[in-house]
Amino acid sequence: MSDIGGSSNGAFDLPFLALQALMALVFVTALLAVPRPLLGLRVAHAAACAGLPLLWLVAWPVTSGIEGAGRFLIGAPASLFPGLLGLTWVAVAARRSDRPVWSTAWPSAAAVGACVAVWAVFLAM
Repeated sequence: MSDIGGSSNGAFDLPFLALQALMALVFVTALLAVPRPLLGLRVAHAAACAGLPLLWLVAWPVTSGIEGAGRFLIGAPASLFPGLLGLTWVAVAARRSDRPVWSTAWPSAAAVGACVAVWAVFLAM
């Protein structure tokens, strides 16, 4: 029996996408208005980039069929976009505040790498 239109593992789909869109907006705003890297935004970056996809894929697992494919095609770019925006913000903010860029940006680069790893594990499942 199909669960189209009923309750399924997709209960977190819309909140996930809304949170990722919110984080993209936060990092676009940060690029324009925040002159130095702030710890709170860096933690939010790691959570949005690696934590949310991991939570989504572990707590509501769907890896097969059209729903699994759709989750990858929509979810991976939705989590990588704010991840890359956050990494860009950290690099630009570090340069603006005369800090070494790589030593400031490596945790954000690691978060983007973790995001890619989470989606790679999802594809391997």
